[in-house]
Amino acid sequence: MNTVYDVTTASLACYPLTYRAVTFTDRAVKIESRAIESLDVANIVPGYSDEQKEMIANDPAGYGYGCLGDSLIEDYVKNFVSAEKLIDTLGLEADSLAAKAVKKILPEVLVPLYGEGDTVESMAKALGYTLPASDYETVGDLITAFFAAFVRGDEDCGGNSKEGKLFLDAAYALFATKLANESPAVKAVLSSKVASLLGLKGINNIFTRSALDKILTGIFVDKAPGDNDVTLHGYERSGSHLWQRIARFLRQVFEFFRGFFAA
Repeated sequence: MNTVYDVTTASLACYPLTYRAVTFTDRAVKIESRAIESLDVANIVPGYSDEQKEMIANDPAGYGYGCLGDSLIEDYVKNFVSAEKLIDTLGLEADSLAAKAVKKILPEVLVPLYGEGDTVESMAKALGYTLPASDYETVGDLITAFFAAFVRGDEDCGGNSKEGKLFLDAAYALFATKLANESPAVKAVLSSKVASLLGLKGINNIFTRSALDKILTGIFVDKAPGDNDVTLHGYERSGSHLWQRIARFLRQVFEFFRGFFAA
């Protein structure tokens, strides 16, 4: 029986600047990930500051992480993921109550996580719980961390991880606060539309912690066989390979005796 394996790897040109060495044998396919730890910037194109050059030379993965955050949040989210586009993607009427609810939620990707005022921490306190401490400053920073883990491979950012727990608490605070005055009907419409868009089954309300945990686990927890360093079965099963070796040996014996008696 043939098996197709999904081993996801990042491009060498972006974070985390790793490449894969693959060794093929009959018995196994061995995949090893190797990191680019330094780069020669002597001939780099103009436009980079001395600080950027130093980081590219000595910490290319760290520089790549910063670029990932800039492109993902500053560029993609701000310029391409607009409320209008999401409303259209979900198939909502532009003037519907559900569409207006989307406009309340979407901009919150750049809201500060901690501090006083309109922050996720304040929203969580109002709901009766404390947001876990972290070094992340905004919801966007947290999203960058998830996608960085995804492209890095072997991601494990489910609800039990540090980032996963923070995401669940932050998402719940945002949804509970921003949708507090929305009717059950509006929440139901948004839940069904998002669940359908993500291909989710058996989730009736995506705005609960358990549903968010399932979504998180489904996207950001890697499944076997892994991505970075993994050994897969070769092209021949060990049993059939053994029998082929035996058959080859017997053919050689037969050819030897046939040649011997012919002589």
